[in-house]
Parts: sequence; C-alpha cells; structure tokens
Amino acid sequence: MGYLATAAISAMSATAVAAPSAPSLLGAWQEALPFLGDLSSVLDVTESDWQDVSNGEIVARRLPQISGPDRVLGLSFVDESPRAVWIAIIDDPHLHLSAELVEHTMAGSSPERKVLYQLLNLPFPLSDRCWVIEISSDNDVYEGSGGLIWRREWRGVENGPASLYGLPLDLQREALAAVYTPVNEGSWTLLSIDDGVIVVYEGRADTAGNLPTGLVDRFAQDNVERTLSRLSDIAAESESHYGEEGHYTIFKPNYEPLDRQ
Repeated sequence: MGYLATAAISAMSATAVAAPSAPSLLGAWQEALPFLGDLSSVLDVTESDWQDVSNGEIVARRLPQISGPDRVLGLSFVDESPRAVWIAIIDDPHLHLSAELVEHTMAGSSPERKVLYQLLNLPFPLSDRCWVIEISSDNDVYEGSGGLIWRREWRGVENGPASLYGLPLDLQREALAAVYTPVNEGSWTLLSIDDGVIVVYEGRADTAGNLPTGLVDRFAQDNVERTLSRLSDIAAESESHYGEEGHYTIFKPNYEPLDRQ
C-alpha cells in the first residue's frame, strides 16, 4: 500500500506494549541490515529511536533527501506474530488498514504483483490526490533471512495517469478530476523478535500541485500515527479473520499460500 506522506514528523505516543529492550531492538535491526540492500543506507535509524520503541511509542520522522521528495520513517513494535501483522497489511478489502483512502485492485493483479489504485480525499478547496502503484513481496529477503524478515514494497506504475482509464467508470471520473502524484514508493519490513514483530515503514511521495506546507505536515503526522497504531489493533484479530470460511488466500513473501490456523 502507499501513502501520501512527505512532511516533518516527530515521535508520538501510542498504546504501550511490552516491547523488548532498546539493545535487543537495535541488535535485531543490525542483524537484518545485511539482507536489506540499499534500504540500509536510506534509513537512518538511531539508538534513540529504538529506545522510544522500547518505551512503547510509535516513532515517525522525516528523512530529508538530496533530491526529490523526502522520505518518511515509521517504527513500532507489535506484540503479535509476523503472519498476523502480514495479514493485517495485505488484507485491504476486509481489514481496511488504510481507512482514509478509496482503493481498487486493478486488472492484471496477481499474488506476485498487485496493482492498486488509491484516491485520497482532501477538504475543499484542495483537489483530491490519486496514484496507481504496483506492490510485490520480497522473496529473496525472506528466504535469505530464513523467514525472519517479511517485506512488502510498492512503487508507481509506468504510465500511471493512462492506467486510470482502466478503472470502473464511477472511480474513473473521480480519478481524472484528482491530481495524480508522480512519485509514490515505499515498503513495509517486519522483523521477528521474541514473540513479536518490529515494524519498519518507509515511504516517499510527491504531493504534486500547491498544497499548504502546514496541511501536509499535519496530514503526514496523523497518517503515520494512525496507520501504525491501527496496524497493531488489526493484527490482534487478523488471524481469526483469515481463518473464516471463504476467505481468499493470502501468500507469504515467498508466494507460498499462508496456512489457516
């Protein structure tokens, strides 16, 4: 999934959980870095960040980039299994992690490559924003880490504005009236630790057009906080939901079907 988030944000309190110690969190992150390739040089996660996560906080902040839109980093600890958090991230149609967005899975989607249209409604007189992204899981990281790292990433599709004409007519009208965001990319990374999961979110997007800086700041701050907080809530019920009769199959990062418990 993708989010419109390019503003300065700071650490925010969330519902406290029994998170591992800061040295344990830092150690798990350092062990994961060799598997994460270029991401390890992009994300500047500090010891202070891990102390905040250990204290039960959600950490979210802006990472300035030399060129293009800034990147946003989000960190949290979820006291659930990796598969529970994975279901919470993937099961958009039922669990609605991104409650603020209109979403539609587009033709050509598959377990290996999901194509997703998203529309963000903004208050008048601002124009809505929309984008089309392709989402895939990282089999290499999952297999290379022995199943300890679950990773999902997204990027804008080629010829994104043209792809809007493939939407159903009711969604197409809204999409063509919105401003198309030319850059939208990011990832979710889940690191197993003890009986829970370190959640690492990173993303960058070009809002396009002329949005007031203060509005973007407020939206980005609220969006990261709500999303990571809601992820924890959804993960607590996701496995029982996935086990219900008739639920569609969700796949692990190596594209094997996720078994129902």
